[in-house]
Amino acid sequence: MTSRRFAPLFLSQFFSALNDSFLKQSLVLLCLFKIGGAEGAILGTIAGAVLIAPFFILSAFAGDLADKYDKATLARRYKFAKIFAAALAAGGFALQSALMLMIALGLYGSIAALFGPIKYGILPDQLKTEELAGGNALIESGTFLALLAGPVAAGWAAARDQPPTLAMAVIMAIAIACWLSARAILPAPSSAPNLVVARNPWTSTFALIRETKTDKRIWDGTLIVSWFWLAGAVTLSLLPPVVTQVIGGAENVNTLCMLVFAIGVAIGSLLAARFSHVRPNLALVPLGGSVMGICSLALAGSLLGVVKGQDVQWLAFAMSAKGLFVLLEFAGIAIGGGLFVVPSFAAVQSWAAPEKRARVIAVINVLSAAFIVGSSVIVAVFQSVGVSNSLLFLLLGVANLVAAALVRRTWGREGMPASRRPSSHCRRSAASPRCSTSPPDL
Repeated sequence: MTSRRFAPLFLSQFFSALNDSFLKQSLVLLCLFKIGGAEGAILGTIAGAVLIAPFFILSAFAGDLADKYDKATLARRYKFAKIFAAALAAGGFALQSALMLMIALGLYGSIAALFGPIKYGILPDQLKTEELAGGNALIESGTFLALLAGPVAAGWAAARDQPPTLAMAVIMAIAIACWLSARAILPAPSSAPNLVVARNPWTSTFALIRETKTDKRIWDGTLIVSWFWLAGAVTLSLLPPVVTQVIGGAENVNTLCMLVFAIGVAIGSLLAARFSHVRPNLALVPLGGSVMGICSLALAGSLLGVVKGQDVQWLAFAMSAKGLFVLLEFAGIAIGGGLFVVPSFAAVQSWAAPEKRARVIAVINVLSAAFIVGSSVIVAVFQSVGVSNSLLFLLLGVANLVAAALVRRTWGREGMPASRRPSSHCRRSAASPRCSTSPPDL
């Protein structure tokens, strides 16, 4: 956090995530309270899709660019362009125009998609292998804290600002801080200067996915990281209905649960970094999945016994026995998530060839976006037919335990791909007549 190898990248990502979440929540509040009714609710839902849709379209293209050109130079240009998107958003605030804010949010999502392969692809260039888990842990922790702080700041600004001068100032200030941080990122020269950048983003995306699937251990890693984002997205999407429909809590109860979740992810991520000394400790991945599953099942049971209150405040909720159990279970899901994602992401970064690393990260971004959108649709269908929040957490818990079992079978008990685990006993075959007892390279 004090080194120029890492601090500017961390700050740039933190301010970027804060800006995205602040604008998205401000747009949702505008739709709900200025437009209102079914139209406002629909527009608020569309806002989330507008922010994430560019990841489907641009991630492969962004990976090509990040491998072909200097990543630090690209980061500076992307963040400079974000200032103009922020100016458009400020104009939307001034005019109270949902359309302008929606366009600005789409530009934010596009810049985030372009920056995605850089923020993780550059880490192995700037950090040592033994530092990768720690760097990923800090990036993940900072991102989740920014995703929490953005909605809180947006609600605070909206409640105190008529006209929205404060919101305009905040969004411009964060964009400028993001660009200034990016300017300090150390150079990261091209890893594939002769790469031909595909002009068609759709064909490039599918070609990149096919290429990634040829390396089984990297492909498995991309699926594992994407599962974390699916589980986190489902958990956070169920949080508001749990607070309003099950607990009967006020908005500050929702904020408290989000805070606990963000802190839990930070704790789990830092624990994963602490236990990854020389290389990413992959034994933590199935452990984290099991913790997510057990805590999801426990939360499902706790919600069955909650008696709905009337405008329950955060302190009363936290001081009650049921409320304390619910918070601890939310924290457990988040801690397990940190243990699950940090070593697996660091391993994929280490395994990927330098000339392909940014494109591998791009595949993770595409799959994560697909997992998030797909899970959101499934949860929405379940909710539309009356499935309870408790049952949804039960299903999520079972799915997390299944994912943990699959990871354990794929990567073996020692925390490495089972097919490459060193052994004193070796079976010769025509395909592999020679034995090796050396551990796999990370």
